[in-house]
Amino acid sequence: MRELEYQTKVLDALNEYLDVLKGEKVKADAVEALKVQQPDLPIPSVDFAKATWYTPQGSRQAAPVTRRISALRAI
Repeated sequence: MRELEYQTKVLDALNEYLDVLKGEKVKADAVEALKVQQPDLPIPSVDFAKATWYTPQGSRQAAPVTRRISALRAI
């Protein structure tokens, strides 16, 4: 099977996103461990998936996001 250029780009972007996601998960786990050790501290939980999405590596800001609009909504 031949490998197309866009497939390589997508897989590279996915790998980069997953690497950033792993790092953010480690940070979130550390925060949760601290919350267990110090339950009286008002430490909010970390949404590591959201944090990853808003990093430049996670969101791939160079790639434009387009919305699809249903034709039925226009009626």
